[in-house]
Amino acid sequence: MLAEWLRIEPHVLRYGDESERALYAMPSELDVVAVCGDEAEVLKIYRSLPSAQRKVLRHVIATFAKAYGSDDNEGTS
Repeated sequence: MLAEWLRIEPHVLRYGDESERALYAMPSELDVVAVCGDEAEVLKIYRSLPSAQRKVLRHVIATFAKAYGSDDNEGTS
């Protein structure tokens, strides 16, 4: 019933999403980046979201990055 309400597969509630599990792998030293300010706030909000909403947000961010160029830092503050 909860899976229907959240519109996700029941196995995701039991075992998590495959892509989510990859996020919890041990990062290498090169992968670790210190965040503060706005980035820290965004990460805090993201981490508080349920798995289904995280997946949607990742899709939105990836789409935005494709549309506007993910390596273009122009206009960031």
